[in-house]
Amino acid sequence: MKRILGVTLAVLFSLPLAASAEEAIGKIKTVDRADHAFVLEDGTRLWVDEGRLADLKEGDKVQATFATKDGKKVVTELERRTVVDGAETTNFGNATSPFGSNSIQAAE
Repeated sequence: MKRILGVTLAVLFSLPLAASAEEAIGKIKTVDRADHAFVLEDGTRLWVDEGRLADLKEGDKVQATFATKDGKKVVTELERRTVVDGAETTNFGNATSPFGSNSIQAAE
């Protein structure tokens, strides 16, 4: 019985943080470079590492996956969204795939 309880507790405590991940989509209202954070128009404040923050600016539309750590919503994945020819795209500028149609060629 103790062994089953121990295994059960080990499994519960080893669940990945991704299971508790949340998502936010919106336009950036402000960028706080000193605090490594940005705020969406709906008031959601998200923290990112400096490398991701460097490319962000007010007005960018983003899709962020985040986990709450120590009361902060820390971004784990971030995509900038843009509109090209009426279709919303990801960071890579392609509405259907992160790979352009020319990047995959059939082997001969």
